[in-house]
Amino acid sequence: MFDQDSALLLFRDLLRIDSRNPGAGEGPIAEFIAATLEREGIACTVLEPAPGRKNVLASLPGREQDKALLLTAHTDTVPFDEKQWTCPPLGAEEKDGFIYGRGAIDMKHHLAYCMASLIALRRAGIVPRYTVKFSAFADEEQGCGCGSAYIVEHHPELIRATWALNEVGGFPIYFNGRKIFLLATEEKGFAWLRITLRGTPGHGSIPVKDNVLLRIGDITRAITTQDHRPRFCSATRQFLDTLAAKEPFPRSTVLR
Repeated sequence: MFDQDSALLLFRDLLRIDSRNPGAGEGPIAEFIAATLEREGIACTVLEPAPGRKNVLASLPGREQDKALLLTAHTDTVPFDEKQWTCPPLGAEEKDGFIYGRGAIDMKHHLAYCMASLIALRRAGIVPRYTVKFSAFADEEQGCGCGSAYIVEHHPELIRATWALNEVGGFPIYFNGRKIFLLATEEKGFAWLRITLRGTPGHGSIPVKDNVLLRIGDITRAITTQDHRPRFCSATRQFLDTLAAKEPFPRSTVLR
C-alpha cells in the first residue's frame, strides 16, 4: 500500500514544482504526475490543448462499468511574490507541524491524495467495484480554457463519472476547542429561465387587457415573494448532530 509518509513526500515533491498560472505553466508538473503514475503501472493520457498546458488523465477499471468515481484536481497555482513569504514558496518546508508552499491548500494537497489513492489501489492489487478515474487539470486559475473546459468539450468520455471528489470543504473550523475539517457534499446551483409571453400588440396610448409587460411584472413579483428562508438538508442535519453528540448539555441541545 502507499503509506502516509510516502504520500507526504509526494505532496512535497508537487509543491516544489513551479506551476504558476500565469507563469511557469503546467507542463513540468503534468510530466511529473504522468511519470509517477506510469512507474506504478497506471497508464496515463496527456492532452496538451496549447503549448505547455498539459492535462493528465488516468483510470483504474472496476468490476462494474456502469458507474465511476472521478478523483479530480487542478495543477496550476496563482502567482506569488517571494518577498512576501517567510518560507520559500517552492520550498515545501515543514514548520510547526505545517507544510508551507504555494498551492499547499489550493490544491496540491488534494492532488497528492488522489495520486496516492490510485497508487495504493494498484499496489494492493485491488480491483474496485466501480471504475476510479483521475484527472489533473491545467488552467483552473485563469478560466479553465486549457483544462477542464477543454476536456469537457473535446474528451468528455475521459471524465464522465457518477461521483466526483474535488477541492473545497477541507478548510478547518474551530468549535469549542476542537479543530474540525469539513466535507462539502454539494455546491450552490443556478437555473436559467426563458419565459415567452404572447399578447396583443399596441401603442402605449391605448391600453390592452392582456398587456405582456404587466404579466411579466406579476411573474417577477411571484418569484421575489417566495419563501427564501434557509432549509436544512440531510447533510447539514447530520453535521449538526455529529457536533452535538460530542458536546455537553446545554450546548448539545442548542445545536440539535
